[in-house]
Amino acid sequence: MRRALIFLPIFALLACNGQLLPASTHTPEPPDGTSPAPAATATSETESPPLIVDGSFSDWEPIEPAHRDPAGDAGDSGVDIGAIQIAHSDDQLLLRVELGKIVNLQAETALSLEIRQEGGPTIRYDFGDREGYFNGLTVNHSGLGVVTMPTHSSDTFEIALWHSRFSQDAPLTLSFADPGRNGDQAPNDETGITYAWDRPVPAVDPLPLQKTAPGALRVLSYNVPMDGVLDGGRADLFERIFRALDPDVVLIQEARNRPAATYETRLEDWLGGDWTARKQRDLIIASRLPFLDGWQDPAAGLHVRLFPQMLDVNGSPLVVFTAHLSCCAKDQERQEQADGLIRYLREGPLEAGTPFLILGDLNLVGDFRQVRTLVDGDILDEGRFGPDHLPDWDATGLAAPALRHSHSRMTYTWYDSGDSFGPGRLDYLIFTDSLLAAQGFVLDTSRLPESLLADFGLQAEDTGKASDHLPLVVDVTFLTPQ
Repeated sequence: MRRALIFLPIFALLACNGQLLPASTHTPEPPDGTSPAPAATATSETESPPLIVDGSFSDWEPIEPAHRDPAGDAGDSGVDIGAIQIAHSDDQLLLRVELGKIVNLQAETALSLEIRQEGGPTIRYDFGDREGYFNGLTVNHSGLGVVTMPTHSSDTFEIALWHSRFSQDAPLTLSFADPGRNGDQAPNDETGITYAWDRPVPAVDPLPLQKTAPGALRVLSYNVPMDGVLDGGRADLFERIFRALDPDVVLIQEARNRPAATYETRLEDWLGGDWTARKQRDLIIASRLPFLDGWQDPAAGLHVRLFPQMLDVNGSPLVVFTAHLSCCAKDQERQEQADGLIRYLREGPLEAGTPFLILGDLNLVGDFRQVRTLVDGDILDEGRFGPDHLPDWDATGLAAPALRHSHSRMTYTWYDSGDSFGPGRLDYLIFTDSLLAAQGFVLDTSRLPESLLADFGLQAEDTGKASDHLPLVVDVTFLTPQ
């Protein structure tokens, strides 16, 4: 769970059309500081992809940059703004910006975005300070609907914000600036970048909440702060969510103070059948399927924030890890935990060909190298944890698709309107795609149509009130018959 550093209380005054930002698949490639600008190709609404805001950028390739800032004019910060692309959906302005340097956008930059419209409002957002301004009033991310991806460091970012305060009858004028240390700006003069609302993108197709793959194993991963599933004040919210999603395996983070048996009882009451739950630290793995014992080596040295168990899926083993890596600014701790996991997969008790998946709150809010370690086995501290190791059984990296919300283009899994940090992708699915297929979604009940809420017995505020994290839902199938 991410902790607030600054609280900006005026966000509610500036909600778009009276609404605040709702708590709403492609493996992110680690930035190398040399991201090429997309080809300058004209696009139309029918040709445009829907643009999933996930920190991956291949879907931007058909969209011509609105501005290419000259290279080599970075200031002391090293941020050298490059290509800037702009598009819009029915409710959001969407941008992609190259920075020429790997940075943590929400912590390590003085970068700001200003948007003006003649006869209309002026908006500015300072990403490093995590502070916005709307016609002179101070707001946080929620007042403007700001979402940035990726959440970890990168040299390129996607930015989304609500545009309903602007009229589409007049163009927008946009500019980026890095004023902190004699920094770059784009454009270099005061003219700004004109956006004439000429790059619309289509809405995303909704994803079904029910299983679509016959015989799939449904896994639900959920950070439920302070035993929220067992909290009398939130239990009704969680019950509706769990009943609607109907999982076969449940992975819980922040199960702080209650034993595993209480989770067994709660799941049996809500979902029926027999459940078995096991606990380590604040992590719970609960399953309708039987656990397989005798495979685990207690001396393997896996960090306590990573908890694996083996399940019997129709006579075949499946190892499920749940994780709650160190939070916030603890980059070194998270890197050590990631390095240790790869060592475990290289030297530990798993027999070759055993499929596995890793789900949980990985708190990847800092250095991008932690993602590279977890996906591609690139160990940072080889002196302590040994050599790199491609962790899938076919000597490739693991799959780590950015699951999107079932009814929006967003992929964030954590949201707190009162926190200074904007929405982030903290919860991950990582798996052996040589042996498994997995598809899924993030559930944000605030974006579901009323008819679907009624069909699944949900209420619009359920996920927003239950937790600051959103549930990650994954349907898993074996690539070979089981």
